[in-house]
Amino acid sequence: MVKITKKKVWAIFSRYIRLKYSDWSGYCMCITCKKSHPYKEMNSGHYIHNRNSCYFDERNVHPQCVHCNQHLSGNRGRYATYIIDNYGREVLEELHQLEHREKRFKVGELEELAKEYKQKLKEII
Repeated sequence: MVKITKKKVWAIFSRYIRLKYSDWSGYCMCITCKKSHPYKEMNSGHYIHNRNSCYFDERNVHPQCVHCNQHLSGNRGRYATYIIDNYGREVLEELHQLEHREKRFKVGELEELAKEYKQKLKEII
């Protein structure tokens, strides 16, 4: 049940991330290579991959093109530069600390995240 709920939350969260960074025409820029694409063609890429501790952390997830996210494994060097430039080195260090923390989601917690990001989506579309 947790796995299914997490996938549902990710769909909402990912759409929110891509739309949050989109312009009025629905295009958003890859934060690592700076190329623009329609938000529906973009990924929401993680700087720290596959760690529940920062999986839904907005400082850790940004629009990336398929090439940077999937073929370049997130283009981590440029991603780190983006985080430092936009949030500061301390946030990058905090994300690296979170990378080593165990986190297990509960269904109720995921359902709350779904509500939160559905509301945030409504506010931007």
